[in-house]
Amino acid sequence: MNNRNILSSLSQLGLNQVQSQIYLTTLDLGEALPKQIADRTGISRATLYLAFPELEKRGILIPFQKGKRRLFKAQNPEILLSSLKDNISELEQSLPDLLAIYQTDSIKPRVQFFEGIEGIKHLYQKTLKERGGIIRAFQRISNIHPEIQKYLESYYSPERVRREIEARNIVSDQSDDKIMPASKELFRENRFIDPKKFPIMFEGLIFGSKVGFANFEAGSQLGAIIIESEEIAKSMRSLFDFAWQSADK
Repeated sequence: MNNRNILSSLSQLGLNQVQSQIYLTTLDLGEALPKQIADRTGISRATLYLAFPELEKRGILIPFQKGKRRLFKAQNPEILLSSLKDNISELEQSLPDLLAIYQTDSIKPRVQFFEGIEGIKHLYQKTLKERGGIIRAFQRISNIHPEIQKYLESYYSPERVRREIEARNIVSDQSDDKIMPASKELFRENRFIDPKKFPIMFEGLIFGSKVGFANFEAGSQLGAIIIESEEIAKSMRSLFDFAWQSADK
């Protein structure tokens, strides 16, 4: 095997070119002073002294004293290979845990909190990006904050219709139908549940890969939450569709 192939093999141990040259030279010399390694490799003494601590820490170079002089010898290649195999074995044992972290990372939800009226408007703005899609909502709007109601009537609903985004609402109060009436022209369909059996205290929105919650009841602390997770949104859509089939038209 030529030196190029040997250097390539040593890179598998995580050694850079300078570290590999130091190791090969020391291996060839048997034991060596820093000056001898510098003379043989052409690497400056300053660079050598920067490289030595890491090589010592990893057990690739072994320092020892001979009289007043500090010398180095190279670790046995078989021991290095054995150490590498041990590391691989430990990694293999940890692989199930690492894969679990990797696989669950994709379903970790991204959660955002927004305060006040502007926060609620921000949530609604997000739903308008579902062009041509369906927004599913659990809602009770009979005690809606007047500024939010004005925003929904004057801007949001017309914009949703313009973008042809369908709204399916499960409503816990029949009077809400007067505030947000259903019609094909408005791309809105409402179904109703008994508020005594199934009270809804906020609005829940399911759209795309997101789930949003808004508290817009007058006199309460206003705000919104957006949870971004394909898995959570998919599950919430299933729950909504199940409830939709049972709700009154």
